[in-house]
Amino acid sequence: MSHSSLLTHAVLTRLANYAPPPDTLDYDLRAAVLLPLFVNRHGGLDIILTVRALSMRRHAGEVALPGGGVEPEDKTMVDTALREAYEEIGLEPNQQTVLCCLRPFFSRHLTLVTPVVSLVHSTGADADLPFVPRLAKQEVSAVFTVPLDRVLSKRGWEYNDIEWFGRPWRIHRFHGPHREDEDAPVIWGLTGQVLIHAAKVAYGYHHPHEEIPQVIREHRMPLEVEEWAEGLDPNEDWEVRFLEALRQGGIAEPRRLSSRM
Repeated sequence: MSHSSLLTHAVLTRLANYAPPPDTLDYDLRAAVLLPLFVNRHGGLDIILTVRALSMRRHAGEVALPGGGVEPEDKTMVDTALREAYEEIGLEPNQQTVLCCLRPFFSRHLTLVTPVVSLVHSTGADADLPFVPRLAKQEVSAVFTVPLDRVLSKRGWEYNDIEWFGRPWRIHRFHGPHREDEDAPVIWGLTGQVLIHAAKVAYGYHHPHEEIPQVIREHRMPLEVEEWAEGLDPNEDWEVRFLEALRQGGIAEPRRLSSRM
């Protein structure tokens, strides 16, 4: 087995064994997104992202993860993520294995979003994707892929610092897959936030004293992208405090502090 394959196996094992903090938030405005991973032709892990259609009322033309709001027929957040991915890009639930859920994130529209991580099984039908996408053109204009660890590097990275809820937030922007391409999709906002968290869980950055497989320790780069404010340590119970402030009417509009371009 190649080094890349060993690394991929170790990362997938970590994700499959991951248990997020319990979601005990009493909040009804819910959604879920899918993080569809697959093993690329070199044995590494890539993730499938979408570009939202220009006709969409919110986030038109932006990079996103397949996902959407909870429907009455959904019994779990996993059901929501899988259903939305099928509707948006034609990814069948039986073409993938769900690995784990991550802790929920508040979007800027105050929806509580649960990320669901899955491994897509290759059908052998496409050289670059593990399946043949069927796009809902009214929602999705394109799909593309980036490496899972793309968001842990400063390559093509920019940020804006804002103040919201009385503390600084860092809004990350990643130009991918090639910074010099002016038309390349930009990963930012909630999508960037979720991907950073997923990559840090996958590569063992969250708990530095835990036992990490040697193949992952050898691969890990010095963590370049600081996750303060938008990464949010789940031990801080950020969503709980945010929800309390929201119910008390204490959420103010963001105020820009600084940026790196």
